[in-house]
Amino acid sequence: MNNKGFTLVELIITIALLAMLFSLIATNMVGLQGRQMENNYKNYKLEIESAACLFIDSKDAAMDGAIASDADFTTFVEKGTALDNKNECIRIEACYIKTKTLIDNGYLNKDLKDPTTNADVTNNEVVRISYLNGEKSCVYYSN
Repeated sequence: MNNKGFTLVELIITIALLAMLFSLIATNMVGLQGRQMENNYKNYKLEIESAACLFIDSKDAAMDGAIASDADFTTFVEKGTALDNKNECIRIEACYIKTKTLIDNGYLNKDLKDPTTNADVTNNEVVRISYLNGEKSCVYYSN
């Protein structure tokens, strides 16, 4: 007798193999998406930190109210003593800049969005600038 179809066993084995292959691909894609989101967030932070470091090195950093000596932004660095003089930042241990200041002065794109929440950069985001052994360090964090 000449059968031109599949047997039930062949069909079940084929479906089982396809299901196993699909599950392997799906688990790898989920892990890949998580790693991509993590990389996007790292790049987001790096962009903000780089903008803050550029701002500190510029003449714009001497503005009133641009740089604070505490993370709560209750005490500001005096105009003209800003951070082109490293000693001022070293004296007060660290300086802080809001991301809003970076956007207002053109150092950061106003359309920048947090990749984890897809929210715009907010006023609560701050960059801490400090000097350790003469090396400038700009570290982003959100209040």
